[in-house]
Order: sequence, then structure tokens, then C-alpha cells
Amino acid sequence: MNQQTNNNDYFIRKLVKTSGVKEAPPGFTDKLMGKIAQEEAKSSKLVTAKTWLLIAAGFVVLVALVFFVDWSFIGLDLRPESVDAQDYKKIVPLFQGFIDSFSSIFSFFTNSSIPAIVVVGILTLLLVDRLLKKFAPHRTYLV
Repeated sequence: MNQQTNNNDYFIRKLVKTSGVKEAPPGFTDKLMGKIAQEEAKSSKLVTAKTWLLIAAGFVVLVALVFFVDWSFIGLDLRPESVDAQDYKKIVPLFQGFIDSFSSIFSFFTNSSIPAIVVVGILTLLLVDRLLKKFAPHRTYLV
């Protein structure tokens, strides 16, 4: 295998020597860097128009579910003339179950503060990264 690699290297070096070095047309670098800057500006948006459209559509669906769906399949009749104290007693356990399941997801925060510190640290680093990319896109900090 080493012999094959050496043969390939020799062949590539020979091709480069015989073909010579060609120069790029004038303005090539500026055009290329302009295109890169445009692409970076497009991709640096956190929330795009399509995302806002999806958020709005989700909100409309949520409102439609609350006001236009017949909730009698779970034993609730939410029409104003038929709502009484018994219906509220049925609604409370539904929301209590939702809150309990949601709080169980984040229960590890009550045992120790380390997960909260890690989450806050990660979110802070992401925020700093986004701010640096937004306000200094043409700079590099590697040199």
C-alpha cells in the first residue's frame, strides 16, 4: 500500500509541475468573500420568517383547540350556560396532571444546583457566541 501511495504522490507532483500555476482572475477573492459574507448573513438569523410563521400557526391551532373543539369526550361541556362547579372540579385534575408531569421533568434541579449552573453556563456561552458572530463576522480570533 505504501508503494501505491508513493506512486500516486509522484504522479500528482509530476502533473502539478507540468501544468504550471494559473492565477485567479482579478477580483476573484473579493467576489468569493462577498458571497461567503452573504451566506453567513443569511444563516446567522436565529429566528427566520418561516419559524415565525410556524409559531403563529401553532398559536392559531392552540386557540382553535381551546375555543372550537368539543371537549365532551373527556366529560367537559365548556359552553358558558352549562359550566358549573362540577366542571371546574374535572378541569383541575387535568391541569394538575400536566403540571406534575412537567415538574417531574425538571425535578433534578431540586436535588442539586449543579444542573442549573451547567444549563445557565451553556446558554450563556451560546448567547456570547451568537453575539460575537453577529457583531464581528469578519474577524477571526484564531490568529
